[in-house]
Amino acid sequence: MSSNYVIEIRPEPVGRTVQAGLVVRDGPGFRFFAATQDFHSLESQIFKNPQAAADAALRHVADQRARAGRSSGTIATGRGSIAISQ
Repeated sequence: MSSNYVIEIRPEPVGRTVQAGLVVRDGPGFRFFAATQDFHSLESQIFKNPQAAADAALRHVADQRARAGRSSGTIATGRGSIAISQ
């Protein structure tokens, strides 16, 4: 298994691939480094594996859209695709 991965997600509501960040092996887990300010809340968190980091990034986008939707009256979904590359 590689020691670092690029985390990209494609949330359905956004409709485009977004680079969320990178994860780098840190002991038994993987430490997240945000690619943009949008994912800063995940910065330095340790995840069990790259997939767990990608899932967290996708949930993060869904949560942000849900908060925005509450103020605009729209409903956001958390579905989307995930790409993890070495």
